[in-house]
Amino acid sequence: MNVILITLDAMRTDSLSIYGGTKKLTPNIDKIAGQSVVFDQCITVANSTGPGHMSIFTGQYPCTHGIRENGWKWKKKIPTIAEIFSQNNYSTVGMSSIEFLSTYYGSSTGFKEFFNNNKWDKYFYWANKFQFKIGRYRFRLISWLRRNKIFPMTHSRRANDTNKDVLPWIRKNHKKPFFMWIQYMTGHLATVEKYEEKTRVLDRAYGELIDLIKELNILDETIIVHMADHGEAFFEHGFRGHSWYLYDEEIKIPFFIYYSKKFKARRFSEQVRTIDIFSTILDLVGIKFIEKTDGKSLLPLIEGKEKFREDAFSECYPVHRISNCIRTFDGWKYILNTDKENELFELNSDPMEKNNLFNSKKEKSADLHERVEKWAKEGKIIERQETEEYTQEVLKGFGYL
Repeated sequence: MNVILITLDAMRTDSLSIYGGTKKLTPNIDKIAGQSVVFDQCITVANSTGPGHMSIFTGQYPCTHGIRENGWKWKKKIPTIAEIFSQNNYSTVGMSSIEFLSTYYGSSTGFKEFFNNNKWDKYFYWANKFQFKIGRYRFRLISWLRRNKIFPMTHSRRANDTNKDVLPWIRKNHKKPFFMWIQYMTGHLATVEKYEEKTRVLDRAYGELIDLIKELNILDETIIVHMADHGEAFFEHGFRGHSWYLYDEEIKIPFFIYYSKKFKARRFSEQVRTIDIFSTILDLVGIKFIEKTDGKSLLPLIEGKEKFREDAFSECYPVHRISNCIRTFDGWKYILNTDKENELFELNSDPMEKNNLFNSKKEKSADLHERVEKWAKEGKIIERQETEEYTQEVLKGFGYL
């Protein structure tokens, strides 16, 4: 079997018709999703690209794999999914569409072939040497430089440009089992209109991919794992973008698995996590992996052999601010904030997270506060200011110490 892992950067669930989207932005994706195992409640471990992807690649929380912010360099000896597939005689290839997921940050680890976003990725990497010195304001600086055309507008590429690498590679290499990771971009940090426009571009690229796989007669021999790294906010809680707060518009993501040979279309309401993808993919192709991960395989759930009742933890590390949360399998969510009152939501009755029960449900708040604080401390997520100690930690994370 071939495996194509598709990660959509900043994809909201409501962009897809299968999750209730009404604008029909993604007819090609919706068609495959309608033939897939769909998970209605998938939660990412982090609301930024680098940490989110590395958790998908390793099955570990960011505090375990060590990538806490965009721009941190992969240095740990934790096995990645690409390494495992390479060791099992698969052709492996990675297709990146953003600077933070380039060879310069170690995202190519384990892939036999890797295609970067573009030629400017190297310069973005070295530019970070200066950017980190101004701490959390570095992203504001780079945005200003781009807006004023002082720095090239090459932070990422559109999905149709990514396909210029994807489609020829598949056409050339499809006769041998392969593992391919494709990162497609949506309207990352864009207005609603721009987001929708780029989502349509993405869907057309997705359609081109599926058409080629059908043309080569390998669709039935291919597992497609489709997901996002995180979501995107459009002022549901007063702000736009991601890496700000841990509301569901940022951490709840689309996730489905197409595997026509084994699974019929089905939906699961159980909460699952991005750290579960690693073990699930390996289980699907029968690759044994005995080392411990933070996640667990979803195959027993899909096959009806096991229930899945796992709580999900998510973090927002200091890209802009620090917060941590727990989202329980039975519908409670507690957010531990550092810049405002903590928040407790009962998601079954309040899915839009509008009614903060922090003060009225004191016992539940205290219980979940203790749990998320314990997890945060174990993961070394602590409140800190722009201190020399933090600067040293950032330096290490970027690989400069």
